[in-house]
Amino acid sequence: MVEEVKKLTAQGQRVMFAAPNTGEMERLADIFTEYQVPFRLGTRTPVPGSETYLDETAYFSGDLLTTTIVRATVPEATVGTSALLNPYCQTESPWLTSLRGLVTYTIPKVDVNLSSVIQDKPNIGTDQLVSLVATYTLGAADIASAASQLGRPLTNPAPQVNLLAPGQEYGPRIRQWDLSAKKIIRFGSQRVTAGIDIYNVTNNNVTLLFNPTFAAGVAGWQSPTQYMNPRVFRLNAEFTF
Repeated sequence: MVEEVKKLTAQGQRVMFAAPNTGEMERLADIFTEYQVPFRLGTRTPVPGSETYLDETAYFSGDLLTTTIVRATVPEATVGTSALLNPYCQTESPWLTSLRGLVTYTIPKVDVNLSSVIQDKPNIGTDQLVSLVATYTLGAADIASAASQLGRPLTNPAPQVNLLAPGQEYGPRIRQWDLSAKKIIRFGSQRVTAGIDIYNVTNNNVTLLFNPTFAAGVAGWQSPTQYMNPRVFRLNAEFTF
């Protein structure tokens, strides 16, 4: 912990420890003193309604790069609707591999053009971070436990949390093979190109969307809600003059 605090402070980042009681504040202070980590003490438990905007501004006007130890009741929704309930502040995509290939060939003398596209990619969205989620709604026992840790009731009567970290688990890989064949028929300076396009040649039915709702002992989580489009044939013709 001490090395991490030193590293973050050296990078110019602000570090604050919110201790639930005075004893914990003293324990942290002893640790930082022993390892010669600069810190300051503060308290953030004013009487409700007694603290003004100027009071808060004055409190934070000091050197925020110094590690701060405060006695505070941290709200469960400091940003958005469930900041404390979502611990994944920093999300990074893991190492993901994808393969895409295109090949085309014109058969001489018969004027037949063959082309194919093949792709093998992770089952993710365009932002590269859409992994599987497990949305869990806290029950009465969970809410009571969270309230005891916060020191007050939750403001959200039915909070939800994601039990999977971003990038922890993905759906099966998407593998698709498309094929196209076109025949060129010439009439002097004019020509007709007739062809057929086949999408998803192997008729792969990989799941693209999953049910994100998780409930212990209840089936349904990760059940498919959308599949890849089935094999499709498309006829086309083009007249050039």
